Amino acid sequence: MRDGIVKWCGCVALALGAVVHAAGPVEPLTDAGVVATAEPSPSAPRLAGDAGVVAKEQRPAQAQPEGPSFVEEHFSGTRVYASSSHYEVALLAGQGGLLFADGVAPIPLNGVVLRERNGLLSYLLTLVAGQALSAAVIASSAVEVSNVRSTRSTSTRYNADGSRTRVTTTTNSATVKQLKTQGQVDRETAAANRSLETGLVGHTFADLTIYAELPGLSALSGARPAGAGYELTVGGQGTLFELFELPVVLDVGFHLANVRVKTPLSPGLGGPLLYHSAGGVMGRLRVPLTRFAALSVEWVLNFLSFDYLFDPEDLLSKGSRPLSPLRFSLDLFATDHVFVRGDATFGALGVADGRLGFSLTAGVRL
Repeated sequence: MRDGIVKWCGCVALALGAVVHAAGPVEPLTDAGVVATAEPSPSAPRLAGDAGVVAKEQRPAQAQPEGPSFVEEHFSGTRVYASSSHYEVALLAGQGGLLFADGVAPIPLNGVVLRERNGLLSYLLTLVAGQALSAAVIASSAVEVSNVRSTRSTSTRYNADGSRTRVTTTTNSATVKQLKTQGQVDRETAAANRSLETGLVGHTFADLTIYAELPGLSALSGARPAGAGYELTVGGQGTLFELFELPVVLDVGFHLANVRVKTPLSPGLGGPLLYHSAGGVMGRLRVPLTRFAALSVEWVLNFLSFDYLFDPEDLLSKGSRPLSPLRFSLDLFATDHVFVRGDATFGALGVADGRLGFSLTAGVRL
């Protein structure tokens, strides 16, 4: 009961305080010549002297937030890959890595690098590739194939001239069970397309490297022929977490490549051209070191290299060397618009004869 009384008294006190605050200062009361005065409320305006002028209440000035420093404004580090939309144009000079041969000096690889980050072109390319892949996956999940069998029969046919012809017939059979109707497949495909259309906005990239004989750079390699061809990757990117208050960025995309050179004199090599071809998936992780530098590691899972693992001699006799290269890069940022990149590319195990390649890229961001 005592608690109830205390609460009730508190409510009354609050109500009275509100009334007094709303009423403002109390006027002097006179009774038998005695003047009684009441102190004005602390929140009421004070009178300045006899002039009757209301003095303004002094309030401490609020500190204005400071703008970004020069370094924060012009050196964004890996944040340029995660949040900004830009293009890169650069020149590349290097050798080895993608193309190499036993007993041959590293093969020059020079060219032009064009990259788009979070732009319209990379969005459209990635969207088309992603929708095609998701449609194939959904369609394959609509049926179940089991009991795959292959039978072979041979028969002999006698010709009019007395000769015989042996005919071999191969028959393949399987049990196919439908798991989804066409309507279910269409609805799932439409839902996946909508998810890609919204999820990829502002999170795509496209990398194109064109290798060619460039007069200025080819002179550095002497008389050795330089490689020609391309590397193309399109995909999506996202931030995993932050390190040193900068994002760690992951790129994942579809990768295609075809780089070739006139076949050098090397044991086991045949065909008119030595070439590296690729079709697969690329993953690249960018880790910030400071606002001025970043380290990245990139690996291509090349589906065309599986045959090379099991029968390299046959492919090399045709001049084919499909690799799954591993690449380490160090990016140096001279502001957000100028950069220099050094790459070390492992085309295969070992470092001799160009298996370990090096390249230097310098360019601008627009």
